Amino acid sequence: MTWERERFLKTGYHLVEGALTAPGVVLTPHIAGGSQEVAHKAARIVAADVGRYLRGEPLVHCANPGVLRAG
Repeated sequence: MTWERERFLKTGYHLVEGALTAPGVVLTPHIAGGSQEVAHKAARIVAADVGRYLRGEPLVHCANPGVLRAG
């Protein structure tokens, strides 16, 4: 067993047999979305929603609106 397969199996995810060695298939960890571009976009999204909150406007990206209290 390769270390890659062993590592994936430890995560609890079930892989289709051969996925790690299939031609044309790229498996990436969750950190694949951790680029500078993604970080900048996330910062813009958060800043925009903070501005909405401060102006008393509805939030666009609120994951749990049931627990959000208006100031």
